Amino acid sequence: MNYKKRIKKWIKEQKLLAALGAACLVSLIAMAIILANPKTVQAPFEAPAYEQSAEKGEPKVPENLGWKLLYQEGMQFKAGVCGNLKLEEKVAQIYFTNPAENTVYMKLRITNEKGEILAESGLLRPGEYLKSIEFAKKPKAGQKINMKVMTYEPEDFTSAGSINLTTTIQ
Repeated sequence: MNYKKRIKKWIKEQKLLAALGAACLVSLIAMAIILANPKTVQAPFEAPAYEQSAEKGEPKVPENLGWKLLYQEGMQFKAGVCGNLKLEEKVAQIYFTNPAENTVYMKLRITNEKGEILAESGLLRPGEYLKSIEFAKKPKAGQKINMKVMTYEPEDFTSAGSINLTTTIQ
Protein backbone atom coordinates (compact mmCIF):
# COMPACT_ATOMS: atom_id res chain seq x y z
CA MET A 1 0.00 0.00 0.00
CA ASN A 2 1.43 3.37 -0.90
CA TYR A 3 1.85 6.22 1.52
CA LYS A 4 -0.91 8.39 0.04
CA LYS A 5 -3.52 5.65 0.55
CA ARG A 6 -2.31 5.03 4.12
CA ILE A 7 -2.48 8.71 4.97
CA LYS A 8 -5.99 9.01 3.48
CA LYS A 9 -7.13 5.96 5.47
CA TRP A 10 -5.59 7.34 8.68
CA ILE A 11 -7.27 10.74 8.15
CA LYS A 12 -10.60 9.03 7.50
CA GLU A 13 -10.24 7.01 10.75
CA GLN A 14 -9.33 10.15 12.69
CA LYS A 15 -12.42 11.98 11.35
CA LEU A 16 -14.62 9.02 12.33
CA LEU A 17 -13.13 8.95 15.84
CA ALA A 18 -13.63 12.71 16.20
CA ALA A 19 -17.27 12.41 15.07
CA LEU A 20 -17.93 9.56 17.52
CA GLY A 21 -16.27 11.53 20.34
CA ALA A 22 -18.42 14.58 19.55
CA ALA A 23 -21.58 12.43 19.53
CA CYS A 24 -20.65 10.97 22.94
CA LEU A 25 -19.99 14.44 24.34
CA VAL A 26 -23.36 15.72 23.08
CA SER A 27 -25.10 12.68 24.63
CA LEU A 28 -23.40 13.26 27.99
CA ILE A 29 -24.37 16.94 27.99
CA ALA A 30 -28.00 16.05 27.14
CA MET A 31 -28.14 13.49 29.97
CA ALA A 32 -26.70 16.00 32.44
CA ILE A 33 -29.32 18.59 31.44
CA ILE A 34 -32.16 16.06 31.78
CA LEU A 35 -30.98 14.85 35.19
CA ALA A 36 -30.42 18.40 36.46
CA ASN A 37 -33.94 19.50 35.47
CA PRO A 38 -36.26 18.87 38.48
CA LYS A 39 -39.29 18.55 36.18
CA THR A 40 -37.85 15.38 34.63
CA VAL A 41 -37.23 13.66 37.95
CA GLN A 42 -40.09 11.41 38.98
CA ALA A 43 -42.25 12.82 41.75
CA PRO A 44 -42.17 10.94 45.06
CA PHE A 45 -44.83 8.29 45.51
CA GLU A 46 -48.01 9.49 47.19
CA ALA A 47 -50.11 6.87 48.90
CA PRO A 48 -53.79 6.77 47.91
CA ALA A 49 -56.14 8.69 50.22
CA TYR A 50 -58.30 6.82 52.72
CA GLU A 51 -62.01 6.53 51.94
CA GLN A 52 -63.89 9.25 53.80
CA SER A 53 -67.24 7.38 53.56
CA ALA A 54 -65.90 4.09 54.94
CA GLU A 55 -67.94 2.38 57.65
CA LYS A 56 -66.55 -0.01 60.24
CA GLY A 57 -67.79 -3.57 60.61
CA GLU A 58 -69.46 -6.08 58.32
CA PRO A 59 -72.15 -4.86 55.93
CA LYS A 60 -75.70 -6.16 55.88
CA VAL A 61 -76.26 -6.45 52.14
CA PRO A 62 -79.63 -6.92 50.41
CA GLU A 63 -79.63 -10.32 48.66
CA ASN A 64 -80.63 -8.93 45.26
CA LEU A 65 -77.30 -7.08 44.87
CA GLY A 66 -75.27 -10.27 44.30
CA TRP A 67 -72.67 -9.56 47.01
CA LYS A 68 -69.86 -12.12 47.11
CA LEU A 69 -66.78 -12.60 49.24
CA LEU A 70 -64.01 -13.11 46.70
CA TYR A 71 -61.31 -15.59 47.61
CA GLN A 72 -59.41 -18.43 46.00
CA GLU A 73 -56.91 -20.72 47.64
CA GLY A 74 -53.47 -19.16 47.66
CA MET A 75 -54.69 -15.57 47.79
CA GLN A 76 -53.35 -13.39 50.61
CA PHE A 77 -56.64 -11.53 51.09
CA LYS A 78 -60.42 -11.62 50.71
CA ALA A 79 -62.61 -8.88 49.26
CA GLY A 80 -66.36 -8.40 49.15
CA VAL A 81 -68.25 -6.57 46.41
CA CYS A 82 -71.67 -6.53 44.75
CA GLY A 83 -71.91 -7.96 41.24
CA ASN A 84 -75.36 -6.53 40.46
CA LEU A 85 -74.83 -2.80 40.14
CA LYS A 86 -78.03 -0.79 39.97
CA LEU A 87 -77.58 2.93 39.56
CA GLU A 88 -79.75 5.63 41.04
CA GLU A 89 -78.64 8.72 39.15
CA LYS A 90 -74.83 8.32 39.38
CA VAL A 91 -74.65 6.29 42.62
CA ALA A 92 -74.51 2.49 42.94
CA GLN A 93 -74.71 0.38 46.06
CA ILE A 94 -71.48 -1.59 46.00
CA TYR A 95 -70.80 -2.76 49.58
CA PHE A 96 -67.09 -2.96 48.80
CA THR A 97 -65.62 -4.73 51.84
CA ASN A 98 -62.15 -5.25 53.29
CA PRO A 99 -62.75 -8.06 55.84
CA ALA A 100 -61.29 -7.62 59.33
CA GLU A 101 -59.04 -10.71 58.98
CA ASN A 102 -57.13 -9.09 56.09
CA THR A 103 -53.78 -7.43 56.68
CA VAL A 104 -53.86 -5.25 53.53
CA TYR A 105 -55.47 -1.98 52.52
CA MET A 106 -57.63 -2.02 49.41
CA LYS A 107 -59.36 0.23 46.94
CA LEU A 108 -61.77 -0.27 44.04
CA ARG A 109 -61.51 1.18 40.54
CA ILE A 110 -64.37 0.84 38.04
CA THR A 111 -63.58 1.35 34.36
CA ASN A 112 -65.44 1.03 31.06
CA GLU A 113 -64.35 -1.26 28.23
CA LYS A 114 -61.94 1.42 26.97
CA GLY A 115 -60.19 1.56 30.36
CA GLU A 116 -61.55 5.00 31.28
CA ILE A 117 -62.11 5.41 35.03
CA LEU A 118 -65.82 5.72 35.86
CA ALA A 119 -65.58 5.53 39.66
CA GLU A 120 -62.90 4.98 42.28
CA SER A 121 -62.87 4.52 46.01
CA GLY A 122 -60.28 5.59 48.54
CA LEU A 123 -58.37 3.08 50.66
CA LEU A 124 -60.24 0.80 53.03
CA ARG A 125 -58.49 -0.52 56.11
CA PRO A 126 -59.20 -4.07 57.32
CA GLY A 127 -62.67 -4.20 58.91
CA GLU A 128 -64.13 -1.38 56.77
CA TYR A 129 -66.61 -1.26 53.91
CA LEU A 130 -67.99 1.26 51.44
CA LYS A 131 -71.75 1.08 50.98
CA SER A 132 -72.03 3.06 47.73
CA ILE A 133 -69.85 4.63 45.09
CA GLU A 134 -70.48 7.63 42.85
CA PHE A 135 -69.75 7.48 39.14
CA ALA A 136 -68.23 10.47 37.33
CA LYS A 137 -70.97 10.11 34.71
CA LYS A 138 -73.93 7.77 34.61
CA PRO A 139 -73.21 4.66 32.54
CA LYS A 140 -76.02 3.20 30.43
CA ALA A 141 -77.93 0.12 31.55
CA GLY A 142 -76.33 -2.96 29.98
CA GLN A 143 -72.89 -1.31 29.72
CA LYS A 144 -70.01 -3.65 30.56
CA ILE A 145 -67.69 -2.46 33.29
CA ASN A 146 -64.51 -3.75 34.89
CA MET A 147 -64.11 -3.66 38.66
CA LYS A 148 -60.52 -3.89 39.86
CA VAL A 149 -59.79 -4.49 43.53
CA MET A 150 -56.25 -3.29 44.26
CA THR A 151 -54.51 -4.18 47.50
CA TYR A 152 -51.57 -2.52 49.24
CA GLU A 153 -49.17 -3.48 52.00
CA PRO A 154 -49.73 -1.03 54.91
CA GLU A 155 -46.02 -0.45 55.62
CA ASP A 156 -44.93 0.82 52.19
CA PHE A 157 -48.02 0.70 49.94
CA THR A 158 -46.47 -1.84 47.57
CA SER A 159 -48.95 -4.01 45.71
CA ALA A 160 -50.28 -7.07 47.49
CA GLY A 161 -52.20 -8.23 44.42
CA SER A 162 -55.41 -7.44 42.61
CA ILE A 163 -58.66 -8.97 41.41
CA ASN A 164 -60.45 -8.08 38.17
CA LEU A 165 -64.17 -8.63 37.68
CA THR A 166 -66.36 -7.85 34.69
CA THR A 167 -70.07 -7.18 35.04
CA THR A 168 -72.79 -5.07 33.45
CA ILE A 169 -74.76 -2.12 34.78
CA GLN A 170 -78.34 -3.12 35.55
